Amino acid sequence: MGQLEEHYARSAPVPPRALTEHERIDFWARKCGLPEKVRSQLQALRVWRNAAQHQDEERWRRDGPCSAAKLSRHLAELGEAIVAVVTKR
Repeated sequence: MGQLEEHYARSAPVPPRALTEHERIDFWARKCGLPEKVRSQLQALRVWRNAAQHQDEERWRRDGPCSAAKLSRHLAELGEAIVAVVTKR
């Protein structure tokens, strides 16, 4: 999120104040050209993080990744996608 915040702060319209992470990600997609795949990956990671923070096993089973391997792949792909966005690859 930090890399995208920095990137879009330099090169995109100013977002409305006090956006939630969910709203900020959607704003970047609508107004700044964040690719849909990256938007979707960020939203999934946000949901997973929220499920983990609540320390609710049922919510984690329902909303979290199905395995550590899936989480690892997701993070690797998302990291590469963010680098591509901020470097315009």
